Amino acid sequence: MFWIFIAFLSPLFYAATNVFDNYFVNLHFKNPITLIFFASVFNIVFLPFILLIQTPALPTMETLPFFMLIGAIDVIYLYPYYRALQEDDTSNVLAFFYVGSVFVPIFAYFIANETLTLRYYMGFFLLIISWTILSLNKYSRPVSTAAILMILCSLLVSIELVVYRYIFASVSWSTGVFWSMFFATLFVLPIFFVKKQRQSIIEHIPRFKRCFHLFLVEELFAFLGLAAYTYAVFLVPATLVRGIGALQPFILLVLAIFLGKFFPFKEGLSTPDLVKKSIAFFLIVIGVFLIVK
Repeated sequence: MFWIFIAFLSPLFYAATNVFDNYFVNLHFKNPITLIFFASVFNIVFLPFILLIQTPALPTMETLPFFMLIGAIDVIYLYPYYRALQEDDTSNVLAFFYVGSVFVPIFAYFIANETLTLRYYMGFFLLIISWTILSLNKYSRPVSTAAILMILCSLLVSIELVVYRYIFASVSWSTGVFWSMFFATLFVLPIFFVKKQRQSIIEHIPRFKRCFHLFLVEELFAFLGLAAYTYAVFLVPATLVRGIGALQPFILLVLAIFLGKFFPFKEGLSTPDLVKKSIAFFLIVIGVFLIVK
């Protein structure tokens, strides 16, 4: 059951990453595209570490399009994710992301001809309830902006998850991760040639330098989360990995309680907030496990 330990490391590292992401996008980089550029380019720092672990093979004509697709998704999904962090509490944002777990079995149904069982519909119902609980806000809108953004984000990552599982049937872990990160870094570079975005990037270079040590820690957590996530997908079906990942909002909430006084980031921690989130997160965990079981 080694895969369970590896799969659990992913939400642990990613929850730590989410704390830094919230801090950056709300206090230092109000333009999400600027943050996407710096975060994605920083990937190149960690590519040599993959070479130390295992030498990746060159992509073939058959696998190249899949590496490029994953690389593109790794850049694109960051925009709705960062925008959602500007709209709502970090733990709520993560919860909305895992509500999107309903997409994984649907893709598996069309790609692998897996059937949708009664468990899926029960889990789907619980996720809708949890979504409703978390979407109710002070503006009394039926669905929050953050919820819509993160459902889009979850849809993109669900596609990525299935593609990762598909290519890992024919390539090693290092090959899949190395070339996906390489293309993600490559695809973000054209942002610099858009005049408005280039001006924003240049203006934020001094701030990036001041926050470099925090970026290094954040991207280290992100790399470790990605490594654990992809290696778990390499070992077992993607739906099982997504199920373990549903614990991430709980982990983030615990980090918020202990770190909130020392590290400023957006997170409601009043008693009513904690009660509402705990109920919704519990329903999400049960719903996700019913869906992916």
